[in-house]
Amino acid sequence: MCGIVGYVGARPCEELLLSGLEKLEYRGYDSAGLSVLADGEVESVHAVGNLANLRAAVEARANNGAGALPPAETGIAHTRWATHGRVTEANAHPHDDSSGRRCTIDVTNRAAASRTKARTSPRRPTPRSSLT
Repeated sequence: MCGIVGYVGARPCEELLLSGLEKLEYRGYDSAGLSVLADGEVESVHAVGNLANLRAAVEARANNGAGALPPAETGIAHTRWATHGRVTEANAHPHDDSSGRRCTIDVTNRAAASRTKARTSPRRPTPRSSLT
């Protein structure tokens, strides 16, 4: 099962997001990621495995030349249980649109999408959470 944590406020959100995901660890997951919005740009970090791996990826980013995540007061984080697709960093959520301005978390799974499709018009979009 997936877990989603979002924050919009006046405090730096990186640790708030990671701590929020830790409270959802009991739900089970195979990958995790977080995205923050700072100065109109979205920065993301993803990892396969547990949240210790995500924390390590956040630290590694700070030390590998990419730089630390910028201090941000808006962000979203997600733990993913792969109902489809391989368990890879590329498939970990949040996904971005490669513009650096938007990221998305798909909050459906195949079974839920099938039920939704049966109940809704084909023009109705799949439910998503977005950080822009």
